[in-house]
Amino acid sequence: MERKMTYKFSDSIRKFLEHQKVPMAVYQSIDGKAVTVLVSDGFCALHKDSREHMVSALNQSMFERVDESDAGMLAELGRKFAEHEKPYDVVYRAFDESGHKKTLHTVGFWQTMPDGTELAFLFYTDISKSSKLIEENTRQYFGLREDHFYTDPLTKLPNLNFLYEFGNEKINAIRLRQKQPVLIYFDVDAMENYNSQYGYAAGNDLLCLVAEILKDYYPDAQIARGYDDHFQVITELSQEENTARSSDNRFQMITELSQEENTINRVNQEVIRRAEGNTTGLKAGICILTESDTINTALDHARDAYKTIGFDLNHSLAVYSPKIEEEYSQQRYIVNHFDEALSKRWIRVFYQGIVESDHCRICHCEALSRWIDPDQGMISPGKFIPVLRKYHLTYKLDLFMVEEVCREYAKRKEKGLPLVPVSVNLSAQDFDHADMFREITALLRKYDVPTENIVIEITEQDLALSESSFIHQLDLFRNHGFRIWCDDFGSGYSNLTVFTRYQCDLIKLDQSLMRNLDQPNKIIIRAIVQAAKELGIATLSEGVETEEQYQFVKEAEVHYVQGFYFYKPQPLE
Repeated sequence: MERKMTYKFSDSIRKFLEHQKVPMAVYQSIDGKAVTVLVSDGFCALHKDSREHMVSALNQSMFERVDESDAGMLAELGRKFAEHEKPYDVVYRAFDESGHKKTLHTVGFWQTMPDGTELAFLFYTDISKSSKLIEENTRQYFGLREDHFYTDPLTKLPNLNFLYEFGNEKINAIRLRQKQPVLIYFDVDAMENYNSQYGYAAGNDLLCLVAEILKDYYPDAQIARGYDDHFQVITELSQEENTARSSDNRFQMITELSQEENTINRVNQEVIRRAEGNTTGLKAGICILTESDTINTALDHARDAYKTIGFDLNHSLAVYSPKIEEEYSQQRYIVNHFDEALSKRWIRVFYQGIVESDHCRICHCEALSRWIDPDQGMISPGKFIPVLRKYHLTYKLDLFMVEEVCREYAKRKEKGLPLVPVSVNLSAQDFDHADMFREITALLRKYDVPTENIVIEITEQDLALSESSFIHQLDLFRNHGFRIWCDDFGSGYSNLTVFTRYQCDLIKLDQSLMRNLDQPNKIIIRAIVQAAKELGIATLSEGVETEEQYQFVKEAEVHYVQGFYFYKPQPLE
C-alpha cells in the first residue's frame, strides 16, 4: 500500500497559519502516527521554543513535555480522537523549554481539506494566565477558524468550503419560499494578462473590487470566491421570471432570464468602469436549478456553460442547457482525440477544384480537412475547427494538412499524374505557436515540392486585424515565391482596408455573396472585382452552384470559380 504523504499547504496559507499569534498545531494521521504539519508563532511562544525544534520534537514524541501523570490520559484521548470516537477537549499539565510548568486547555477538531486529506487542528490556551487573556485567545481562535475554513482571506467572501458546506441550505431556503434558485459562475476575463500588465497587487485589488460589486448587486445572495479569479453566486429569479417556472424544467425558463442577464451586464459595466477600463470585465455561466440539482451539479453545469463562451468577445454569458452539455461533450471528444485523429489519419485531405471562369479548365485545388471518425462518423469542419481554434490547436492541423498535401503531391509526381497548385489554409493564430515559415519550407524540401505549387490562404479577418509581426511573416512567404490569397472576403467582416494593409495576390469572394445573388450583391461584387483589377489583384468566386451564378461571375469578369457547379470536395483517389 502506498504511504500517504504529508499534506502540503499552499505557500500563502502556510504563511498565514504559521504567523498566527493563537497557539495552534496542525497534525495528520499517517500509518497510525500523528505527524506534525505545522505550528503557529503562538504555539512556539507558548513553549518558548523555535518552530523547527518544536516540529522535530513533536514528531519524535508527542508527550516529551507532558506531565507524567497526565501522559496516559492524553494518549488515550488522542487515540479516540484520531478514530473519531471522542472530541478533543482536555486540560493537562506540560513544561516549556525553560522547564516551567503550565496548565493548558486544548481543544481540537478535524477538517477535511480540498483533496480529501483529514487534518487535526488543535488550539492551546494557557489557563495559568488571566481570564482576560483567555477570553482574547478564545475570540482569536474562533476568528481564525472562520477565516481559514470558510472565508477567503483576500476578499473576505465565503470560500468554496463554505459553498460546499452551506450551498444546499441556501438553495433549499429559496425553494421553500417557492422561488427558483439560480447559480451564476463568474470569471474575471483575461486575469492572467491583467496580472502580467499591472502586477499581482493590482490583480488582487481587482478581485476585491469584483467582490464588492457582486455584494452590491446581489445583497440577498450567497456569494463565494472559488479558485483564482472565479466567483459563485446563488440567487433566485425575479418575481416575473418565477411565474414562468414550469415544474422542474429549467429549459423552458431560459428565455425568461432577461432580468438576470441585465443584472450581469450591469455588474460587468460597473467592474469595467471602476477598474478605469483596464479590464474587459466578467464572463458568466448560468445554471437554473431543477429539483434534482445540488450545489455540486449546479456548479458543474454553470461551469460547463461558461466554458462554451471561449474567446468570443461578443458574448459574456451562457445559460446551461442540454445542447450546451452535448456541445461541451463533443468539444472534449475533439480535444481528447485530436492527436490520435492526426496520427491515425482520421483527418484527411479533400480537394476542391478551382477553374478558370473563361475556359472552365481546372487550374488550382483547395485542400480542405475532413475528420472521418471511427466512432462519431463524419465530424464537420464547422464543428471541429472552431474547437481547435478555441484551444489554440489549429497550427497542428494546418501543418498536418500541408504535409499531407506535399506527401500526396510527391506521390502523384512520381507516378507522372497531372499536377496543379494547391492552396492551404493558415490562421494568424498558427504563427503564435509555431515558426510556420520554417516548418512549411522544411516540408517542401522534404517532399521536393516547388514553392509555386503551394498557395497560402489567410482569411480577410486575420489580414485586417493582423499585427506588424504577422505581416512580416507573410512577407517571408511572398519573398520566397509563395502566393498569398485572401479568403472569405465579404463574409460579414468585410474591411476594404485589407487592400492597403497587405498586397495579396488574389481575393476569394465569400460564398455568402453567391447565396443571395440579388441586385445589391451583384453591384457589390462588380465593384470589388473592378477595384481588385485596378490594384492588380486576381479574384475568385466561391460557392458557385448554379448556371445562373456562373454566368453572372463570368460576366462580372471574376478570374476564377470554385463551387459545386464544377467540383465537390473529394479525396485524391
